[in-house]
Amino acid sequence: MPARTETAAQTAWPEGVIARYLTVAGAVDPAAYVEITASTTAAEPFQQEYMYGYKGRPQACINLTLTAECNGCKDNDEVEYEQVFATVLDEVLESTYSRETQRWAQAHAEKCRAMPRPTA
Repeated sequence: MPARTETAAQTAWPEGVIARYLTVAGAVDPAAYVEITASTTAAEPFQQEYMYGYKGRPQACINLTLTAECNGCKDNDEVEYEQVFATVLDEVLESTYSRETQRWAQAHAEKCRAMPRPTA
């Protein structure tokens, strides 16, 4: 059997990918994984309104979409969060917002045996 020169850990991740979970099939083929991606779109800025008509400084906001997709069976899970402060995106990705997506990806990877379709 020829030696593998590339593993899932060594493969460069595409932009936006924040996590990968090897599936059961990944024991045979490291290209079998569930991948979590984060994508953002611009949202309306948030501006706090105070008493007497005073308004705070506008805060940049984004809409955040977390997508977990298996590259073997193509099953996926997607969650969207609207009006997230852009300045705290990293903290949001490490918080409970992303935990549900991580749990889905881990649970799916533990049982999926589908292999990705080979490319020519």
